[in-house]
Parts: sequence; C-alpha cells; structure tokens
Amino acid sequence: DKIKFERKSSEAMKFLITFFSSFPCVGPKALKTLKTTLNILPWIAVVGYCWLGYIDFIFYWALPDISIGNSMRGFFNFMAFHFLSIMTMWSYFATAWAPVRKITLDEEEEEDYEWVRGEIERAKAMWEKDKTQKIPLHPHVVAHYCRKCQYYKPERTHHCSWCEKCIPKMDHHCPWVGACVGGHNYKYFILLLIYAPMFTAFCAITAFMHMSEITDYGLSREHTFLMATIAISLSLGISGLLWFHIFLLVTNTTTIEMGLRLSLCNGWVIPESWYHSGSYLKNVEEVFGPNKLDWLIPTRNYTPKASFSRHRTSRNTSHQV
Repeated sequence: DKIKFERKSSEAMKFLITFFSSFPCVGPKALKTLKTTLNILPWIAVVGYCWLGYIDFIFYWALPDISIGNSMRGFFNFMAFHFLSIMTMWSYFATAWAPVRKITLDEEEEEDYEWVRGEIERAKAMWEKDKTQKIPLHPHVVAHYCRKCQYYKPERTHHCSWCEKCIPKMDHHCPWVGACVGGHNYKYFILLLIYAPMFTAFCAITAFMHMSEITDYGLSREHTFLMATIAISLSLGISGLLWFHIFLLVTNTTTIEMGLRLSLCNGWVIPESWYHSGSYLKNVEEVFGPNKLDWLIPTRNYTPKASFSRHRTSRNTSHQV
C-alpha cells in the first residue's frame, strides 16, 4: 500500500512533465528552461506584489501619517510593516534557495544498500535469461532504490520528478516557492506560513480600517480595496495551511506520509505516525532545534538525518516487475 501511494502521489507532476515533453519543440534543454522559468515566475510575482504594497503602505499611509502629526501611529505602522515584510521575504527565499542535502548513508544503510543491490542484480540476471517473464522483486527494494538516480533511498526519502532528484524527508513540491519542501528547509517553510499571514492580515486590516484616510493621501479607493482583498485572501488561505502543517510538525509527519495514513485509516481512526517520538516538543525540536531562541528566525535549519526513526518495509512479500 505504501509503494502504491508513493507512486500515485507524483502522478500530477509526471503528467505535467509528460505534457510539456509531448511537444516536438520541447527537448531536454528546452524542458529544463521551461522548468526554471516556472520556478522563477512565483518569485517575480511575490516580489512584485510586495514592492507594490510597500509603495502603497509606506509612501501613501505611514509617512504621510507621520508628516501630518500622527507620529506614534505612523511610526508603529512603519516599523511593523518593515519587520513583518522582512521576516516574510527572508523565510520565503530561505525556503526557495535552501540547498538539498546530499544523501549520506550510515553503517546500517550501507549494509541495507548492499542487500538491495544484490536483489537488483539477482533480478537482472533472471530477466536476462528470460525477458518475457515478470521477476518478483522485493517491495523493500522498490521502496528504497531510486530507478531515476540509481541510488539508495533512505527512509522518508522520495524522488521529485520536477526537481529531478531525491529529497530527504520530502514533504511536497511547492510551486509557490519553486522548490521542494523537505528536511533541508522545513523550518523555513513553517516560518513562512507564520509570518506571511501576519504580514498580509496586518496590511489588509489597516487598509480596511483607514480606507477613507488612505484615499485622502492619494490612493484610489478601488486600488486600495483590491490590494487589501488580495492580502486578506492570502492571509486566510495560508493560515489554513499553517494549521495543517503545525499538526504535521508536532506529530513528526510529512504531507506524503499523512496521505498514506489517511489511505490506511479505518473509519475515523487514523494510524499513528511511524516517526512520532512520543513527545510533541521533541518532534518540534527535530525541525527547529533545541535552542528556542532560534525558533522564530529563518536560520539554522536543524532537521537531523532523515532516518532518525526507522519504519522498515516488511521483507516477507514480493512485487512483480
């Protein structure tokens, strides 16, 4: 069931790649260029919207407010906007630009990799003798060997068809940041989900509360209303995603693993996470680190080795290939 779910979870990404590759003019280089473009477009959209909001909020609200004598309110809005916007953009680009960690194997994984390679060589030898037969391949091999990278996949590692690499402790591929979310940037992603709704809600609430005053400073009511509506919509949408990922964080679960748990649930009973340490705090510390002073700063992504807690595939069944 786990293997079937992992295959289904990447079908949408594979469909997009197959769709774009079906055009005669789209070769490997063109497809790579297309992927890069689609990854960068969200960055441009986010920076453009924030820059427009900066001009509107600072030059048509905070600074004019200070100039006419409302210095306390204007100064508070000026400082709050800068703090929230900086933390949001810092978290956003930390998530987008964090390098994926190179997969390193410990002694136990090296031993397991040797066994996996032995099973693959055995299957290849059987297939060479009779290329019409289906070779029984162990499901543990299917789960722990990446056919694309031709390398061992440690526990909780998945291959991203869009990024074309294996991602340790992969959560999902996020098109809004143009990168995969996984063990290498999950702390940054959580902080983005915290700061972004705070930032957009602050701007939207301020705009709606002082609509008439802002329009007196030179902005049209329609423009202000549109920017505020977009901001509050973003805040509500990201807030819902935040609560979902807080649940995943404290239970030491990824989105992929949560989908598998839901597929295996019996009625309303959802199976417990295989990687739950038994303590919600320890699960949070696995991502944010033991130093709580660093928790709200998008630096030092702490997540340790993905095989922190193992959930081995049973070795008593086979998979036909």
